[in-house]
Amino acid sequence: MLISGQISGGHVNPAFSLAATVIGQLTPWWRLLYYFAAQFTGAFIGSGVVYLLYRPSILEMESRLNNVSTTLESHHHLLPTTAIFITNPSATTSLPAAIADQVVITMVVVMVVFFAVDERCHRTPFVLQALVVGLIMASMNLCASFNADAIFNPGKKV
Repeated sequence: MLISGQISGGHVNPAFSLAATVIGQLTPWWRLLYYFAAQFTGAFIGSGVVYLLYRPSILEMESRLNNVSTTLESHHHLLPTTAIFITNPSATTSLPAAIADQVVITMVVVMVVFFAVDERCHRTPFVLQALVVGLIMASMNLCASFNADAIFNPGKKV
């Protein structure tokens, strides 16, 4: 937020960009396509950088675990290290429940963050807004991590 907030509104999450478009803060609406393209490209590049930085550790972990795969569904077998890049529903959570969990949590986070940074509600200094948003994200992660790892960023999920 501190780095890109003054330029683009700090939209690093597609859910926030979509919400800003719906409420009229991001206009004209077709700019949303550019934001989505940048966000998904950034997520892809970020994943690539993480893989390059941690490749030896990832390969070591996979070999130590003898490539034991965990089962998400009967037709999906994932290596334990996939959690670095994607979120997986817990063994007791169905896919529809995990999707519903992510939709609801993302909606709550977007509403609370928009309230926290809205100057009409209160006047939080811009520098403190990043701290407030960080605390909101951390608390929501703690509250919602059981069902589907609580990474409520559609850019990471795709």
